[in-house]
Amino acid sequence: MRGQAAETFIHLLPAGPRQLLQRCGQVRRHRDGALIYARGNRERSLCVVEVGQVSVSNCSPDGRRAVTAVLEPGDSFGEFTLLADAPRFYDFHAIGDTRIRVINEALFTRLMGESAPLREGLMRMLAQRLLMAVEMLDDIRTLPLPARLAKWLLRHHAAAAARSSGATDIDITQEALAEQLGVSRVALGLALKSFKRSGWVTTGYGRVCVTDVPAMQRWLAQHHGVS
Repeated sequence: MRGQAAETFIHLLPAGPRQLLQRCGQVRRHRDGALIYARGNRERSLCVVEVGQVSVSNCSPDGRRAVTAVLEPGDSFGEFTLLADAPRFYDFHAIGDTRIRVINEALFTRLMGESAPLREGLMRMLAQRLLMAVEMLDDIRTLPLPARLAKWLLRHHAAAAARSSGATDIDITQEALAEQLGVSRVALGLALKSFKRSGWVTTGYGRVCVTDVPAMQRWLAQHHGVS
């Protein structure tokens, strides 16, 4: 992922198709912590996050919840319910008060048939996700935790910078970050402590901030061959 943020579906679209999509469909609002969709749900729809965040997770056999991703405004989900007739593979929960725009199957089919930019944006976004998934699997096999953490931080720092010209804090608790990386809270804390000693990050309640991007990038390149 090279420290870069994958572009959201909405931000991949030209202004006209983006505004069209933002006017279509049904708006649904969810309170903090609400279950939006459960694993196995078969509603065929494309959902776009407009306000708030959405946690993508599953429960392990021992009952622990593992967070795979946190979706931000502009991110979408549900594509494979439409394109592959597949049930939802994850649970989706609201983080904060959340607003979702839901595009049902009939509307999705019509929009994709009428708009080449919408089709191209969707294909590009799905290709980026596939690349990220393959790279994540490779990272798990080949990189130690500090390197995987550095890549995660650089990627999400870039995403925060793209969303805002000011603050670039990454809004995430250390517990949620540990879940996303698939490690214990203790192991994550040790890696973050090392980065803080190096002056690369600061942490606060529910946030992490990368303070020295060039130094972290140099370390990844020199010690782990990540450019």
